[in-house]
Amino acid sequence: MKKLLLLAIAYFTLSTHGKLNAQCTVSNPVITNVSRISNGNGTCTLKFDLSFTMQNNNGNKTIVIHLWSGANYPSPGICYAGGGGCGQPTAAQLSGSYGSIVIDNNTTPPTAYGTYPFRSGVTILSTSTITRSGGGNNSTPFNFTISQITIPGVPCSGGVVIKGDIWSTNSGSLGSGTNPQCATSNIFLNIGDPAITGFKTCTDPRRINFGVSTSSATPITVTYKIYKSDGNLTFDASTDLDVTLAGSDPITVSSATSPQGRSVGFTGDNAPAEHSDYWVVVSYTPAGGTTFSVAQLMLNGNCIGLPVEFRSFSATREGNNVNLVWETASESNNKGFEVQRMITGNTWETLAFAKTKAIDGNSSTTLQYSYKDNNPVKSGSQYRIRQIDQDEKSKYSVIRSVTGVGSSGKILIYPNPSSDGKVTLSFQNASGSHDITISDASGRVVRKWKGMIGDNLTVDNLASGFYSVSVIVTETGEQMVEKIIVRRQ
Repeated sequence: MKKLLLLAIAYFTLSTHGKLNAQCTVSNPVITNVSRISNGNGTCTLKFDLSFTMQNNNGNKTIVIHLWSGANYPSPGICYAGGGGCGQPTAAQLSGSYGSIVIDNNTTPPTAYGTYPFRSGVTILSTSTITRSGGGNNSTPFNFTISQITIPGVPCSGGVVIKGDIWSTNSGSLGSGTNPQCATSNIFLNIGDPAITGFKTCTDPRRINFGVSTSSATPITVTYKIYKSDGNLTFDASTDLDVTLAGSDPITVSSATSPQGRSVGFTGDNAPAEHSDYWVVVSYTPAGGTTFSVAQLMLNGNCIGLPVEFRSFSATREGNNVNLVWETASESNNKGFEVQRMITGNTWETLAFAKTKAIDGNSSTTLQYSYKDNNPVKSGSQYRIRQIDQDEKSKYSVIRSVTGVGSSGKILIYPNPSSDGKVTLSFQNASGSHDITISDASGRVVRKWKGMIGDNLTVDNLASGFYSVSVIVTETGEQMVEKIIVRRQ
C-alpha cells in the first residue's frame, strides 16, 4: 500500500502599499507541506514551505519577509517608500509579528540569516533550505522556495490567518538606516480554512470526490477548479492544465454543514490509460480580505480505498480541561469516532461522538479532530478513541493518560491504591529512556528497570504494603518520586 503524500497549497491575491521608485512585485505565493505539531500545552507549532515569484530588481541582494497573525497585522500598513517617515519597519511595528526571515540572495544557494541584521530584538523564524531559480537578468523573475518555515504557538485546529510583507534591498551595508528598494505588502492568507479532503476514483470514467469544510458559523461561498498536474507536485496555474468541466457550481458551506461535497468529472476522465494526478483548487474571498485559494493534490496512486489509519493521538491537561487531538492518515468506509474516558476502575464511558470529516467516509488526506473534556478530578484519567465503520465494525486507538488537577508529577500511577497488586506507570510526554526502581517501606528494592523506553509500564504481583517509585530520565538526570499503595482483597 502506497503511503499517502499530502500537500496543502494556497496561492493568494496581493496588494502593494506605497509606490516605490523601483519595483519587486511578489506574485504566486504557494504554501505546501503544511503540518501542525502539538507542543503539549494546548498549542501547536506550524510548519510549511513557501514558494513565490519575485520581480528581479538588479539582483535583490537581501530579501526580507515579515509575517503576522491576521489580528496583529499593522493598521495602517507600513509605508516602505523612502522619505517622509517611511522605510523599513521599526522594532515596535515588528513586536507583534510571528517573526521575520532574511535571505542573503547574493550567495548560491541563498541562505537565511540567523539573526536580524537591521536592528536588535526582532525574532527570526526558523527555516530549513532555500532554493532559487530564474533571475538571470532584470527581465527574468526569481522563483524562491523556503522549506519548513516554523511558527510556534498557533491553534492546533481550525484556520490560521497570516498576513505578510516582503521587501528587498541592494545595499551593501545592512543596519537600521537601510531603506527598502522595493516592497509588496498586505499578503493575505488563511491556512487550514477552508479545508479540502477527497480522493480520485479508480473506475472509468474517473472522478474526483472532494469536500470543503470551514470553521465559520456564518455560511461562506467558494468556487472550485480541477487542474491536471504536470507531475512536479507543485501547483502552478500556468503549467498545470485546467480540466474543469463547464458549469462547475459554487459551494456554500458553514461549520454546521461541513463538509459539503462534490463528485465531479473532468476533461479526459474517460481517456485510455488515464493515470494522472489532479489538483482541486478552491477560491474564497473573506469579508474585508483579498481573494485566496487553497489546493489539494489527489494522487492517482491513492485512488484505491485505504483502511482507516490513526496517524497520532494526544491528550494534554490544561487546568480543569483535557485537550484531545487525533489525526487519521486515511479513512475508508468510516462513520466517525467515539471519545472514551476511564477515571476509576475498569469502566470506559463514552463522552462524545465525532462525525467523520471524510466525504462518504473516504479520504486519502490527513484529517484532524479535536475534543475538549471538562475533567476537574484530582485522580488520573485515561482516554481512547473508538473508530466506527459504516457497517458498525470498530477498532481502538492507543490509550493516553493524564494526571489529575493540581498534580505536579509527570508520572501517572493507576489504579492507586491497587486491590490486586497490579499497577500501571504512565509517563507524561514521555521521550527517551527511564531508569525505574520500586522499593518497599523498608527501603528494599523489589523491582528495577534500566533504560526503559515507552509511555507505559505495567507492574504486577506486588504484595500488600506501601512502595516508593523512583524514576530517573536517563538523558537529563531528572528524578521523580511517587508512592504506591497495595491493599489486596
